[in-house]
Amino acid sequence: MVGGGLLGVEEANREWDVVKRGWGERYLLHLAVDPNAPQRLVVADEQGQLLISGNGGRDWSRLE
Repeated sequence: MVGGGLLGVEEANREWDVVKRGWGERYLLHLAVDPNAPQRLVVADEQGQLLISGNGGRDWSRLE
């Protein structure tokens, strides 16, 4: 959601929650979840940057 942050849902409660705010006007084009470590996420944004998170999307760093 542009301007609202990264949203996530857990299967048990089926309610969407904000996982991370502060994305500004950036939007994510692709999201990949590591099947062996579901807390590890990789995203590609509209600027062509790759970002990685090891804690389910709460913190991100550029993948270089």
